[in-house]
Amino acid sequence: MFGSGGTGTSSHLCMELLQSLAGVKIMDMPYKGSMAAITDMMGGQIHLTCPAVPSH
Repeated sequence: MFGSGGTGTSSHLCMELLQSLAGVKIMDMPYKGSMAAITDMMGGQIHLTCPAVPSH
């Protein structure tokens, strides 16, 4: 299971690209923001996430 910052966000699209390239299907757990997904990943609630990298 992967966490994303919500449908259509860069973190969601990143994981969709990974699934496409790897030929696998991983269930999405949409969050209201990337920080919540990162927190749950660190706590073992989800397996991975692809957080957005700030451009500044």
